[in-house]
This record gives sequence, structure tokens and C-alpha cells, in this order.
Amino acid sequence: MDSCEKRKQPQSKRKKIASSIITGICILFLVLSLVLLILCLVAQKNDNRSVELFGYSFSVVETDSMTGEIEVGELITVKVCSIEKAEVGANAVFIAKSGQVKGRQVVHKVIKVDCDEEGNYIVTQGVKEGAPIDDPVYAENFVGIVVRHSVFWGKVVKFFGMPVNWILIFAIVIGIPLIYTLIKMIIKFGKEVKKEKTENSAAERERLKQQLLEEYRRSKNKEDRE
Repeated sequence: MDSCEKRKQPQSKRKKIASSIITGICILFLVLSLVLLILCLVAQKNDNRSVELFGYSFSVVETDSMTGEIEVGELITVKVCSIEKAEVGANAVFIAKSGQVKGRQVVHKVIKVDCDEEGNYIVTQGVKEGAPIDDPVYAENFVGIVVRHSVFWGKVVKFFGMPVNWILIFAIVIGIPLIYTLIKMIIKFGKEVKKEKTENSAAERERLKQQLLEEYRRSKNKEDRE
């Protein structure tokens, strides 16, 4: 095996690896997109309650009542648990029973834990200055405790929540392999054209060479006859 063939083999392997990586990323991106879409649809059919996965649920903050600690648009990760786990000072997530966000998930800080004839309950309040104290939250409306929150992932969820972006997503997922394939075809075509030109050029040189040799022989024969 000559040195040229040895160089071609690593290049071919690198191209195959790159192609596999690109394909894998596209498939992973598509699967993630579909999972997020399914979770959003299920949440909408479940009275806007976030779907629980492995003991956690996820939702995006919609109001500014926690400004200063948790901002509007942040994605919060909620540890789903019983209301007995709630402690004063924790950020609890519950389903609002009244107001503009009725039926939706709200995150507020626990300021009181108590019980009555209806069972255990918590009293919550937003941390924003002037935020009112909420009505008591009982077990049936309690979701869990916030364990982390993220601005970045909130923006990601917002992006996936916009229908117009799904067109962009599928365009990218489908377009990247097509563009990659098209580029490969263009490069291959360019190489074939270059090879054909080289072969034609070599053939033309050989033809001219034979023509000159033929003319030389004719001239030589003519001189010999004279």
C-alpha cells in the first residue's frame, strides 16, 4: 500500500465519523423536539398541570410576583411531593383557585404551615413588594417544592412553545442532511470534472505528441528519399 492510499484511509474514516455525528445530532434534536411537543400537549389536556417525570415536573413562571428571586420566564424544576413536605421559607408550586391565573401553576414562598378540619394546608405569598397573601392551599392543589430555576432553559421552553419555531426546527432537521449531501455531491462532481479535464488534457498532449512524431517521420523519410 503506497503513502497516497494510506492518507486516503484516515480521511475517509474522518468523513464517515463526521457524517455519523451530524446524523446523530439531527436525530437527537428531532426526538427532543417531539418529546417537548408531547409534554406541552399533555399538559394542556391536563388543566395546565405539568407532566411528572421521575418525581419532578417543570413549568415556566408566568407572573412577576417572585421578582427578585425567580423572574418571569424562568423554567422551574419542581420536586413533586406531599404537602406535608412543605416548610416555611420554601418556594411551593400549587394550582391557583382564583384570580387571573386560576387553574394554572403558581410559585410562591411558604409563610405558614398549619392544618384544620380539612387537612394540612400552607399559606403562601409572592416576594415582590406589595404582593398579597394567598388563600390557603390544600393537598388537592399542591404540586411540590421548587429545587432549581433557570433563565436559559426557560428561554428554550419558550422557543419550543412557539408554533412558528417548529417549522424552523423541522427545516433544520431535514435541511442539514440535505445540505450536507448536496455539498458532497458538488464536491464529487467537481472532482470528476477536474479528473475529466486532466484526462482530456493528457489525451490531447499525447495526440499532439503522436502528430509531431508522425510529421517528423514523414520529414525524415522525405529527406532520405532525396
